Amino acid sequence: MSNSNDQPQIVVVYSDGSSYPTADTVKQLSDRGLLGGQKVEHSSAQTFRLENVSAQLSDKFPHAAHNEILGRGASMPAYDPHQVHREFPDRWQAYIRANYRNLNHVQLIFGVSERTARKWWKGETGANGGHVAIAVNEHPVAAPRMLFAAE
Repeated sequence: MSNSNDQPQIVVVYSDGSSYPTADTVKQLSDRGLLGGQKVEHSSAQTFRLENVSAQLSDKFPHAAHNEILGRGASMPAYDPHQVHREFPDRWQAYIRANYRNLNHVQLIFGVSERTARKWWKGETGANGGHVAIAVNEHPVAAPRMLFAAE
């Protein structure tokens, strides 16, 4: 801003290439809402002050209702997500042993190495998301009940 009073200037350029920085033109654009949510106040024919109207509306936003809807800080989850993560290898082992005959059967269905199948069978590790998806597709009722049911 090159003005000595550091106020923004509005210059309207029409399609014919002419520009008209007049108070009447700016007022007409402001009255029509064509200045992008900004309201113009005139202090003289040459100087204009822009005021952001949309920022004034933010205090009318129902923050309390919004937070209640989103449930932020309303209550703790009904489960401990870290405990679910810690217990998942045991749940996965129970699912594997209940639904597959042996390590070779696990390797065949899930496309994993013998080492991975053995770790699953012993309950040393759990599966990743892709393998859980295979399990849910293989056993649409039993897998979710065994892997995700709250105890």
